[in-house]
Amino acid sequence: MFDWTSGVGADFLPKISAGYVLWLIVSSIPLLVFFGPYTAIAVFASARSNPRRSTLDCHVIPLRLHDSQ
Repeated sequence: MFDWTSGVGADFLPKISAGYVLWLIVSSIPLLVFFGPYTAIAVFASARSNPRRSTLDCHVIPLRLHDSQ
């Protein structure tokens, strides 16, 4: 097994992993804030306008109940 506590691993790996995780979290926050609601609205609108082609079970099942009545 490779010894992470000796040599380059002790200095290199923690800085890369901690910095990458922090960068990933910070960079994903604006994407979730700006694109999250638009994605949800687009999926909901496409599911309502195209009920036959929708793959979302939460939209397909109520529409099938309305069609059977």
